[in-house]
This record gives sequence, C-alpha cells and structure tokens, in this order.
Amino acid sequence: MNRAMDSQMNPYIADLLAQPEALRATLAGFAAPSGLRELAKGFKSGKHARLVLTGMGMSYAALHYLVFRLTQHGFCPILVETSELIYDAASIISEKTLLVVASQSGQSGEIVKLLSMVSKNPVVAITNNPDSPLARGATFAYITQAGVEHSVPCKTYLTALAAMAAFSNDLVGVSRAKDETLILAASSLMSAYLSTWDVKAAEMAERLDGCSSMVLCGRGFSVASAFAGAHTIRDAAKIHAEGLSAAQFRHGHMEMIGKGFAVVVFRGAESTAPLLEKLASDIQAANGTVVVVSDQGRDGARLIPPCAPQILPFLEILPTQLASIGLAWKHGREPGHFATHSKVTTSE
Repeated sequence: MNRAMDSQMNPYIADLLAQPEALRATLAGFAAPSGLRELAKGFKSGKHARLVLTGMGMSYAALHYLVFRLTQHGFCPILVETSELIYDAASIISEKTLLVVASQSGQSGEIVKLLSMVSKNPVVAITNNPDSPLARGATFAYITQAGVEHSVPCKTYLTALAAMAAFSNDLVGVSRAKDETLILAASSLMSAYLSTWDVKAAEMAERLDGCSSMVLCGRGFSVASAFAGAHTIRDAAKIHAEGLSAAQFRHGHMEMIGKGFAVVVFRGAESTAPLLEKLASDIQAANGTVVVVSDQGRDGARLIPPCAPQILPFLEILPTQLASIGLAWKHGREPGHFATHSKVTTSE
C-alpha cells in the first residue's frame, strides 16, 4: 500500500492532516464577543437561571469538554443530547434558559426541530456552517473555520473545542489570550506529531491487534476524548467502540476483559492521573489489552507530546484517529469511508 498516496486520495486522512491549519484559521476567525457579553450579563441579573448544553454525535462528545470548562468558572451546566431534549427533557427549557447548541453541520434533524421549539430563548451556536439553520437562528454564533469536511468528524471536532474554550472565557468576561496561545502551541505540536502519521497508525493498530470491541475512558476534560475517540473508531474503522467515564469502567466493564476486547485509557490531568494509571495496571493484571494515552513516560509510554492540562483533549484524540486508520488498514477497509449513510444525519 502506498500510504503517501493514501493521504492524498483518502478524504478522511486528508482532513485529519489538515487539523492544525483548521485550528489556526478558527482562532483567527472568531467574532468579537460583544453580543455574547450581553447574554452573560443575564446570569448576573437573574434573567438567565439555567444553562443547557446540547448536541448530537461528535458535537455532543465535544460538549463534555465545555462542561468542565464551565464548572471551573462556577457554572452548573446541564448537558443533554438534543434527541432527549426535544422530547423527554423539554421541561428543563424555560423562559430563563440559555442554550448552547453545538452542531458541525448546523442542520441535523434534531437541531432543526429544537430551533423551532426555542424561538424565544437566547441560543449560542457552535457550528462550522455559517449558512445553516443553527447559525442563522442563533443569538450569537461561534463559526469555526474547519472548511469542508468529507468524512468522519476530525477538523470540526477540534475546532469546536477551540470555540468552547473561547465561549467559556467570553461568558465570564476574561481574555481569550491564554487559551489561544495554548491552542496555537497545540497546533504546532499536532503538525509535528502528524508528520509520521502512517508509522504511528500502524503502531497503534499493532497495539490493538485482535480487538473486535473497545472501550475508551478518561476523567475530566478527557471524558470528551473518550466519547470522541469511540465515535472515531466506530465511524472510521467500523469496530465497535464505547466511550465512558473511567470510574464507570469499574462498574461492570471489568468483567468484559478477555480475548478480542481492548481498553484505551486517557491518563489526563495530574489530579486524577494516579486513578487512571491504577485502572490500566488492573486491566493488565487481568491479562487485558490496554493502551494508555499520556503525555508522560518514556518513548512508547508517551503517546502525545507534553502539554498543558486544558489542551490535553486537543492532542489526546490524535492517537485514536491514527488507530482508526491503522485498524481499517488491518481489516482491509478504506479508513473513514461511509458505505451506507451520509455524514450529516437529517432524520431523527
């Protein structure tokens, strides 16, 4: 297989390699937060009493990052999948609810239905499509600059994380500068990391050789990496994968350890890293296949470059993206190819 040619011919791989530039373009393209600041004042005045975050698919996965960014600032956001929000959880939307709606396309079936229900509520949109119903209907929109994405979400996922970092700063009225500096640094680290993408993809496939089912788990910011990583493995490699909190893994999933089952553990921030290391050690002791994604350790134990805790999710996703390519190759599949369904889901 000519993998250099594959990077040019395969849309998913081409999108994946374009992620650093998409991040840089996104940081340079965000609108000034003046309109958002008016919404933020509503929390101080009592006009807004509830903050609801919603999305579907990879956008929903990314929102786990925003949850922990906002809780650090003292907010108590409610995260609900849009599919549930428009039916069984609709009662949480009141006249005092501010909605943050994330959708890469801005036109998913559930998103369009939600917009028809909340015409009187302020909506903050995070989307890659400025002409979408979501962007047009929002009170304030963070438009990412990922460009056209042809296959499994990758550029749009990372640029959504950048938008969420900006939003969390804008909501409390602090400068975006620190996060922008860190994310720009992350984009440079990504470029270097992806320079040997094909070698790393093959290495990750070897680490996960023989698995037909996989769990990815983390804590804090890295919960987003777990959900997004599982989404990526399913879509791009067509292997069953589940994302969840690492704490939840001990409540039943330990019994699944065995042949054909693999676990990817995101070591994450230092505050909970010892717990993740202990989990990985216990999985190994049970003869399980485990890969630890970490910016610590020597050589093979360090799968991503050292970085600040709040930008870990920008780098943690890369090994799983490359694993999805390597595993697809190993199974004779075209990475990221959609055979039966389209990229944008317009029906509920």
